[in-house]
Amino acid sequence: MKSTMRRLTTYLVKRRCRLVLAPRMQMSLSYLQCFVALFCFNVQLRVREHPVLGPYVEGLNQYVASSNNDIQKWIEVGTRVRATAATGMNDRSSRSHSVFTLVLTQTQMIEGHETSKVSKINLIDLAGSERSSKAQTSGDRLREGANINRSLHTLGKVISLLSESSIGRRKRIFVPYRDSVLTWYFISYAYAHE
Repeated sequence: MKSTMRRLTTYLVKRRCRLVLAPRMQMSLSYLQCFVALFCFNVQLRVREHPVLGPYVEGLNQYVASSNNDIQKWIEVGTRVRATAATGMNDRSSRSHSVFTLVLTQTQMIEGHETSKVSKINLIDLAGSERSSKAQTSGDRLREGANINRSLHTLGKVISLLSESSIGRRKRIFVPYRDSVLTWYFISYAYAHE
């Protein structure tokens, strides 16, 4: 995922520099990992629900980036603190999902009024599912693997139910967003595309 983030952010910074008469643009970013609960640089966070804006991560810091180097620095920091552990299949197995969020805010004056457009890009690196017998896990690694698998199962279930709803197979359905921290955090994005 690091290479995808690097290519995307490099492209966006270059594009921003090419816009000569463009509106002001600010870039900010955040990086978190979902490891049973949510963590940002090893500090535990909680998902809360705002009555208007929907779910958000309480205490998640956003960092303003003025250059591509700033962005790359935060990507490196996030990658370094990501939870990994050795299993029978992989020396550095991801034990968490990670979410890199880039927020672009364009501000310009139109007829004497300042207007803003906000775009949010989420890049998600999901930890892979695993069979405990093949990964040869036990104890903490076994529990982590079970949590990873449960989270991936919930994500698949939510996506499946949303797709059935969007093509009209089912009129009223219950989508279990809150069964996983990851799916609860992204509920607002799912409804935006429904």
